[in-house]
Amino acid sequence: MLLAGEYLEIKYQDKKYKLEELYDKFKNELNLNDKSEDSFYCGLPKDAIVIYKGKEYDSKSYKNLLNLENIELIFKPMEFNNNYLNILYSDFNFHFQIARINLIKSIPIIQSDADINWNNSSTYVGMHYLRTVYFINSCVAYRHLIDKLYKILGIIINYDKVFKTFREFIKKIDERDSFNNYWNNNVLGNSDINGLDTCKIETFRDKIDILSDFLNQNEISNIVNEYKHKGLYIEKGLKISHCSIIKDSNNYYSLNLSDDYGKDVLEFDIDEKIKYLRDYNNMIVDFIKDANTQQVLEHYKFSFGNIILD
Repeated sequence: MLLAGEYLEIKYQDKKYKLEELYDKFKNELNLNDKSEDSFYCGLPKDAIVIYKGKEYDSKSYKNLLNLENIELIFKPMEFNNNYLNILYSDFNFHFQIARINLIKSIPIIQSDADINWNNSSTYVGMHYLRTVYFINSCVAYRHLIDKLYKILGIIINYDKVFKTFREFIKKIDERDSFNNYWNNNVLGNSDINGLDTCKIETFRDKIDILSDFLNQNEISNIVNEYKHKGLYIEKGLKISHCSIIKDSNNYYSLNLSDDYGKDVLEFDIDEKIKYLRDYNNMIVDFIKDANTQQVLEHYKFSFGNIILD
């Protein structure tokens, strides 16, 4: 069974309730649209206590736990004198916005989405799965950012010229051995590429590699791959026991509850992974703001004479 009761309870008027119990008893007092500054952003009574994973939070400490303010944003769009770069960077910026929005939506433990029925025995389970959907969407979009950055790098070092079409380049650049072979033979040892100092390009790639390593080390890439290829993921502690029908030696059939299904499924702590995504979001913003990144990208911006067109 889902262990929802062990994850979330609400203490109100000196008693503990599951969400559906609280709603059933106090629904006339609840305002699920209350998102004022001193509320829980979800309509719980302001003097309630949220008990999440064994820890108690009032409305102030709950909002400190969520910490929705510290997720930085990329503000400045860029246009380049290479149309492929324009396509890739616009795509990069779009996926960043999608990732950030879904990350922010995945953070609140108590989701106030209008489609959630508070008056049912699976209220928290529904909220958990809604969080998980936002979280997975965020992971996928953040992972795509790495692909976009490597493709941008490929344009900068003329790797796209190896292929007959842009479509073929997009398809083949993810073959890392071939890309690295091109990098070693055509980038390393050169003083400049297209008039741009090669050291700046090498630093640009080093920083992309660091971003990629961060996703790998913190299992985000693994979560994306598991979801992409299997569609399976379970937050730690929320496994489902699955039923199977077995026949004994006397030809009697019976139901057998088993956790075997869960053994092959990637299990993770969503709160821990969300913290990593926060850090990663801000690492991406820092990467875009970095002086070296700006110098590399500025080199390919639209220009007319000595005038840079922002």
